[in-house]
Amino acid sequence: HKNWNHDTEMFFYALPLGVMKADLWRYLILTTEGGIYSDVDSKCCSPIDSWGSSITKKSKHVLLVGLENDTHFCQWTIAATAHHPAMKHVCEFLVDHWKIKGIDTQDPNFVLATTGPGVWTDALLDYLKISSQNAPPGKVARYVYDMYTQDASFRGRVNKKGIYLFPREFYAGQASKNLYGSQNFGD
Repeated sequence: HKNWNHDTEMFFYALPLGVMKADLWRYLILTTEGGIYSDVDSKCCSPIDSWGSSITKKSKHVLLVGLENDTHFCQWTIAATAHHPAMKHVCEFLVDHWKIKGIDTQDPNFVLATTGPGVWTDALLDYLKISSQNAPPGKVARYVYDMYTQDASFRGRVNKKGIYLFPREFYAGQASKNLYGSQNFGD
């Protein structure tokens, strides 16, 4: 209540699934408090203070973003400094998206499109003012990451906004790893 507006609260209560509330909560809490969010079914693979340690010494705002796959940026593990403008933008983007489109529970991908990796990726692209038009279908995250690694000017523009992109391996075994509990841990 003290950190977010009424629309954000109404969005939270409109979310039909707990996983969606957890998605929004992680964005909100990382925006206000900073830190690292990682799903409960993930494990830490290297000391957290080593994640981007050279970056955090020279940047006021830091958001460490890894690829989840070719389509999305990872949001099951996110590291961010408090009050990062990109995280604030993500929260506002989700609320605005909901106010315009609502929640279509008939869409089999409604979680991805409302609070999950799909809208998280869209919000980051919007914050960075990157169009996904030129990306091959289903490969927008890979397209952005490839530009980031191959074009120093583009990388500098992204880093200037406090966002640092990492390959899929960063959150798939180097820094942390998702164990996919919902698929592997049974009942």
